[in-house]
Amino acid sequence: MRWGGLAMLAILFVGAGLGFVLGRRSSVPMKPPVEEDTTEFTCSMHPEIRASEPGACPICGMPLVPVEAPEENVAVVRLGEGARARARIRTALAKVEPRPRREMRLLGRIAVAEDRLETVTSWVAGRVDRLSVAATGAPVHRGQTVARLYAPELFAAERALQVSARKGAPAATVAAARRRLELLGVTPREIGRVEGASSPRATVPVRAHAAGVVMKRHVTAGAWVRAGEALLEVADLTRLWVELDAYEKDLPLIGRGQPVIVRFDAHPEHRVEAEVAFVDPVVDLGTRTAKVRVILDNGEARYRPGEFVEALVAVQGEGDVLTVPHSAPLLAGARALIYVERADGLSYEARELRLGRDLGDRWEVVSGLSAGERVVVEGAFVLDADLQIRGGRSLMRGTGGPASYPASHPASHPASHPASHPASHPASHPASHPASHPASHPAAVHDHAGHDHVGHDHGGEAR
Repeated sequence: MRWGGLAMLAILFVGAGLGFVLGRRSSVPMKPPVEEDTTEFTCSMHPEIRASEPGACPICGMPLVPVEAPEENVAVVRLGEGARARARIRTALAKVEPRPRREMRLLGRIAVAEDRLETVTSWVAGRVDRLSVAATGAPVHRGQTVARLYAPELFAAERALQVSARKGAPAATVAAARRRLELLGVTPREIGRVEGASSPRATVPVRAHAAGVVMKRHVTAGAWVRAGEALLEVADLTRLWVELDAYEKDLPLIGRGQPVIVRFDAHPEHRVEAEVAFVDPVVDLGTRTAKVRVILDNGEARYRPGEFVEALVAVQGEGDVLTVPHSAPLLAGARALIYVERADGLSYEARELRLGRDLGDRWEVVSGLSAGERVVVEGAFVLDADLQIRGGRSLMRGTGGPASYPASHPASHPASHPASHPASHPASHPASHPASHPASHPAAVHDHAGHDHVGHDHGGEAR
């Protein structure tokens, strides 16, 4: 009994000690977590610059300023009265109109018509004893002897015919000898001469079967050739092909029979009216273009293969499309951004568009806009600069966070517009660089207290 009491006292003593220790630990105050400074700095003149600490802009040397904390999904710029007086913002309506008839400008070159090419070959193996065509570019006429061959096989076949005819061999034997010469490319008239001659010919002629110009010469005198080997390539240049390069986005608008006007760099005074004869069904993987063929009559030998040409293909518009003025979208590579005026007339919303075809003075809009909305046609870059400084969804930032420099600069996206390319569509691919909108760059004066950044100017359809 006594030992049991002592055990109970020991247990109580140990429990009290543990409670005292744990109580002291729980009473120690916890240090609050240190918040990291996430302030971001930018340049007022170059909003694409981002830095984690103050400093100077690496482009212009101006001091970097803190970036305002972005609002949730900010995409709206609101104006103040002073800004409207200083800036020159103009707007115009997005409207539905018939797709216009237009002329598509394509570039290409003159080429030899493949159906007018002929390869002069040797019917038998032998040695080129003499070559009558001395150089590439030499003209030849139909039936002209272009080379003479020493052909052992043909020599033996002629000898067999002559022996059979002289010795009165059976008719079947003589016929077989004649047939063998025919298979070796000897004409019936020449076979008759060979049969009546006293000895076989030392050399045999090789003739051109069409008139034209020698494009390639594959052999020289003294060379040994095999049966079927090419000696020359001859092209008839009285009819040529004009091969135009059309980008894949333009191919649905081009078809056989469409009228084409062809102009020539070497003959600026000449214009040829023709029509599309063929559209290549395969797109070249390197250039992303397909060939559009036009037949060109060259009976006067005025044009030469390899000359550059320009063609205007008439494209008939079909249906109605939603359009905006050409200066409204801001372009950066494959991305297009437009600023839409809100109902209050004091704020503008940045909105991404999906553009269709370039219609000359207007863009076709596939999605992202509705008819009747007013869009900014001048001054959009001022709005975009203000939105970018505030961390919004501007042209360079999009929805994926800050853009880096210089990768996000418009000049770093040449491959996005091969003008999709390039030389063949200079009018179809306006540069996405801000310099393409000189009127949209009035000086931006930032007054964040009243959001006094840009201004208004109303007049005509565009306000």
